[in-house]
Amino acid sequence: MVDFDIYFKDPESRSYDELEEFMFEQGFDDANFGSSAGVYVLSFESKLKDIANAIKTAWKRVADAGLGPFGIGPDDLVNASEISRRWGVTREAVSKAIRKNYFPTPVHVVAGTPMWSWLIVADSLMKRNKINHEQYEFANRIYEVTQSKGRKQLG
Repeated sequence: MVDFDIYFKDPESRSYDELEEFMFEQGFDDANFGSSAGVYVLSFESKLKDIANAIKTAWKRVADAGLGPFGIGPDDLVNASEISRRWGVTREAVSKAIRKNYFPTPVHVVAGTPMWSWLIVADSLMKRNKINHEQYEFANRIYEVTQSKGRKQLG
């Protein structure tokens, strides 16, 4: 089983408790609900082979409830700390892998922080037998659904 998140805004600006009750009434009892800095999140669990369809279905459910879905997590774009978390190693191990050129050039730099495509990193790690097939497949599925083409199909 793998986890994914749908990020959304509440156009009606309900209180947290009101929105939590609304989410339950809308049938989101299969997800964990939370918020941070005015952004709400529903966390779901799915079988890996069903992840793309599960994300699309959850996105549609959030939109159909009159809420404003705008993001999916985990995203394909990752910094070194997120690589550490997904790979299951220390931050120092990631720094060492970067120095050894295990990863290609970052695809973006945001506020001075290098950002990589998790799929490209996972591909590099898979070729070195540093991650298992399920981790690699998850990276592929996340890439598929988080690309702009996939996002258009979600909405």
